[in-house]
Amino acid sequence: PAARYDKIHLFDARIAGLGRDEPVALTLQRSDEGKPGAVIALVSYGVTQPGPALDTRFLSFYTDEIGPYWPPERRLVDSGYADIDFPFRALPVPDLAIVREWSATDLLGYISTWSAVRRAREAGQAEMLARFSRDLLALWGDPEATRTIRWPINMRLGVVE
Repeated sequence: PAARYDKIHLFDARIAGLGRDEPVALTLQRSDEGKPGAVIALVSYGVTQPGPALDTRFLSFYTDEIGPYWPPERRLVDSGYADIDFPFRALPVPDLAIVREWSATDLLGYISTWSAVRRAREAGQAEMLARFSRDLLALWGDPEATRTIRWPINMRLGVVE
């Protein structure tokens, strides 16, 4: 049977606050959302998966090249929040993903919006970014051909007891 809820609360735990200022449990204790029975969801999309032909080069760029330019709290998203103290009764998590058909131009445009890319440019790493773009385009083939790009959804679900 489906659960009945008279009220639904959404607790928005932003990445900028997680792991730096206070644990999730303490934040909830200070809010109305931390009442017994409340469902807590930490949700984000995970590391881009551009497909088998591109995954190795992409992951090398993501972790080794651009990795040092991500803010430290990015690791929380990359781990699916596994490293956060989460003292709630765990709920099962569905296997979900965002899936898009993108061209190489679309993917490179998306990557250009990353805060780590901005930081790398500011640090004089434009050539590293250009090299990655060249490598990706070479592996891609026709830059207007579309490929399936996937972002797994990371979640930790729990119930306040």
